[in-house]
Amino acid sequence: SLTLYPNPAQDLVTIQNNIGSANIEVYDVIGNFILQSRNKTIDISNLPNGIYIFHVTSDSSDEILKFIKN
Repeated sequence: SLTLYPNPAQDLVTIQNNIGSANIEVYDVIGNFILQSRNKTIDISNLPNGIYIFHVTSDSSDEILKFIKN
C-alpha cells in the first residue's frame, strides 16, 4: 500500500500511496521527533546520515516505514 523511494536517499524521498491525503511524521532511530509533513515529497538533505522512521497516517491507514539517509 505504501512505497518510500528512493531508499537509501540523500536529498528527497517520496511516499507513494493510494490512500490520498496523509500525515507524515519522521523520527530518528531512537524515537526523537524530527519533522512533520503533509507533502508526499520530503526534503531530507539537512538530516544527518542515519536510519529514520516514517509514521504515515490517514483516515484509512496507519503504517511505519524505515528509511536510510546516506
